[in-house]
Amino acid sequence: MRTDILSILWRFFSSRRLTLLLLTAIALVVSISAILPQIPQAIAVGSSQYGTWLAEMRAHYLQWADVFEALGLFSVYDSLWFKVPLSLLILNLAVCAVESFEAAFHWPRLLNEEFDQVFKRASWSRRFVTSGKLTSAIESLSALLEGHRYHVEVDERDERSYLAAWRFSWARWGSVVAHLGMIIAITGLLVGSRFAWREEGIVLSPGETYQIQHAQSVSLRLEDFEADLYPDGAPRFYRSEVTILEQEDDVLTGVVAPNAPLTYRGMAVYQQSHGPVITIEGLDAQGVPISLQALAPDSALQEQASLRFSEEDNEGYAAVPAQNLILRLVFHPQQASESGERPAFLVQAYRDGMSDLVFTETLFESASLQIEDHSYAIGWEHYAVLDVARDPGLTVTFLGAVSLLAVAFISLFLPPRFIRAAVLEKGGVVEVRLAAVGEMDKGAGQQDLDALMKTIEARL
Repeated sequence: MRTDILSILWRFFSSRRLTLLLLTAIALVVSISAILPQIPQAIAVGSSQYGTWLAEMRAHYLQWADVFEALGLFSVYDSLWFKVPLSLLILNLAVCAVESFEAAFHWPRLLNEEFDQVFKRASWSRRFVTSGKLTSAIESLSALLEGHRYHVEVDERDERSYLAAWRFSWARWGSVVAHLGMIIAITGLLVGSRFAWREEGIVLSPGETYQIQHAQSVSLRLEDFEADLYPDGAPRFYRSEVTILEQEDDVLTGVVAPNAPLTYRGMAVYQQSHGPVITIEGLDAQGVPISLQALAPDSALQEQASLRFSEEDNEGYAAVPAQNLILRLVFHPQQASESGERPAFLVQAYRDGMSDLVFTETLFESASLQIEDHSYAIGWEHYAVLDVARDPGLTVTFLGAVSLLAVAFISLFLPPRFIRAAVLEKGGVVEVRLAAVGEMDKGAGQQDLDALMKTIEARL
């Protein structure tokens, strides 16, 4: 009874229909994840951020939000709807791979199998008679197949001649590689979903350093940023020179550009965007540096104030405590100038709590401004917005995908062929029976076999 159950389970998991069914189920789950919003990776279930996010979903989906949450549809890749069919698919592919390996390994046994049995279950067969002698028929058939790049062996017994011919026999392992490739690719996806991480929106000005949270010993330092812009401020091209530090030691310096990340030990640094940054330095009438303070979190008095801007956050302030001044800078992505529409900064200086405007000017590039008896150097540069990511399953998935592509190429252009033939002489004529062993060929493969058969009939 135990053997019967194991046989039933083996047949069940070796079914190609089961493979198709599981792939359909996984595709359906993936399509649900594309339709319904998924919990962001940065939000932990049960946190305050999760409560806020869930409240937004309830406001959008009303009473259905609780149903979707209970079914795990807001996080389908962590739900049983995804894990169960994926686990069954891996088991199904493993069983199919074992069967494919067994078939490929024992394929040479077909040379010794009884021809009548081979002919009965052949995927393609043909029978015809011809005049002439048996030896000449065998010689002609052998020469014809060898001319089509088949390796031919002839065995004479029981007043018959048996012929075995094969071509691209090594390609029979393609089915094994295909199943293993799918398993490897799925394994890579699972590893990536479990161990991959990404830190987004890292804003760095030249000289600044960022500590990577997922790799505490590794940090980034932006050495330089170059932006080639159109007159209206749109980027034509931009690039960052980044240094990767490990344990505060420089280990790698390279260039990061759009679609050209910098990689180090499985990590990749991506260039996402950029924005303008203004640096302000002041000197009094005697040339002594003035202390400035950017009105931003964690800012302090120093000889240089740095303000970052974007199209959404386009206003910044810096204080000059010794002069009781507030410098206000407003970024205009496009401002009319003599040369057309260009990015510009409006610089204003206020006193007494921004009630008294003492200076205003629009800048289109870096400049030196004289405000009362003090001079201010306004430096217009750019900051870089970087992403850092690591996906340990990417290489594994790539290897699986490459193996699948290789098998697809082999199946299309180098399919394995194995032909058995029996030739006997009786009643003054020669009877030839041909059989193609293996899975049913379709399309171009069937046409190839049909063309070969016509050539054999014409020759014999």
